Amino acid sequence: FRSDRQADAEKKLADPHLSITFPILLRTIAQSEDCKIALFIDEMDRILEFDKRQDYQLTHLLRETFQQGDSDLRIFVAGFRRVMQARSSGDSPLFNFTTPMYLPRFTLVETKDMVEAPLLDLGIDLRRTDISSVIYAETAGHPELIQICCSTLIDMIEAEGHIPKVSDLMQVVVSGDTFRERVWMAFLANTNAFEELVCYLLIQDAIARGVQVDTAVFTLADADRMLTQADVRLPTNHLTALIDNMQKGGILCPPTDGSMKVKVAVPQLGRYLCNLDINMCVARARDQ
Repeated sequence: FRSDRQADAEKKLADPHLSITFPILLRTIAQSEDCKIALFIDEMDRILEFDKRQDYQLTHLLRETFQQGDSDLRIFVAGFRRVMQARSSGDSPLFNFTTPMYLPRFTLVETKDMVEAPLLDLGIDLRRTDISSVIYAETAGHPELIQICCSTLIDMIEAEGHIPKVSDLMQVVVSGDTFRERVWMAFLANTNAFEELVCYLLIQDAIARGVQVDTAVFTLADADRMLTQADVRLPTNHLTALIDNMQKGGILCPPTDGSMKVKVAVPQLGRYLCNLDINMCVARARDQ
């Protein structure tokens, strides 16, 4: 409502019939202003959670508004598990609505850009250090975790007056509550009970084989074997989707050797899991 007076804009928003007239209103604005309108919605999973309780009134409205082939109206939604499920469910208004785009983790080059360019503007030159590469290895390219590393780095430089050793930096980062909480929150929020169980079984198997948990790799066949031993059997397509979802959620990733295996993406998650009573975690996830 950029061209409206504030009072007129508030009047339109207060219209009790806005949910009916909304599609027409947006098209009218786009035509009268000769502009394109884009709607960006974050955390769509949460919106779907409450919208389901009201028979998807909001999602139906969004579909009616933006699925008319009108090039002046665009919608972008960000979400994960609920959005993925809704797009594949025939009884959801998100079914066949929008084109899915899966955002991958940052690459090494993107991580370097995120770390080095802003810090260089602050007078901190990391270009001749391996700090960016180590941050990438320890965060698996997750932007939020990279940001925590950068914030910690700035704090250490302000306190010590020089760029710290990368080993000292990462020791402070991974031992801090913020990094640990973000890693745990991402793990718990982006996995269901089956996926948690696979991760726990991976750690349990690595410990039994005497392999470092942060570098242990496994195949689809390994996952099937571990689940079978835990008395859990999944069809191959479900098991494949399970591994795929954990890669999309940033929990697992392929190793750098280009093989078809996967490993825990953020090394510290493997270390955190190793410090748990892994047998208890396996038992609880299996019960769920």
